[in-house]
Amino acid sequence: MGLVCQCVGSLVGALKPEYAEALRRVEIDGVSVQAYAGSAGITPNNAGVRLHRAREALRRQLVRSCGTCATHGCLDCTCASPSETSGCKSGANAAL
Repeated sequence: MGLVCQCVGSLVGALKPEYAEALRRVEIDGVSVQAYAGSAGITPNNAGVRLHRAREALRRQLVRSCGTCATHGCLDCTCASPSETSGCKSGANAAL
C-alpha cells in the first residue's frame, strides 16, 4: 500500500464491512478486482463500484479525522490515533 497516514488502518475498520474487505483485498493484499469479485460472489463491475465507493468513504473519513492533512496526501502524518487532527508534519493543518 505504500507510505500513508497511520490513521488509514484504523479508519478502514470503521467502514461498512464490505467496503473494508474490498479495500483490504484489492489495495493491501494486491488481489485483482476480478479475483476479489469471484471470492465475494459479485460481478467484476459490482466489485469496481464497491471499491470506488469504499475509497470515497475512506477519503471522507480521513478528511474528518485528519483535516487538510488528508487533502495533501497524508504522506508525512504523525497522527497517534484517528481522533487527533494535528498530526501532519507539513503544517497543512494550520489552516484549520
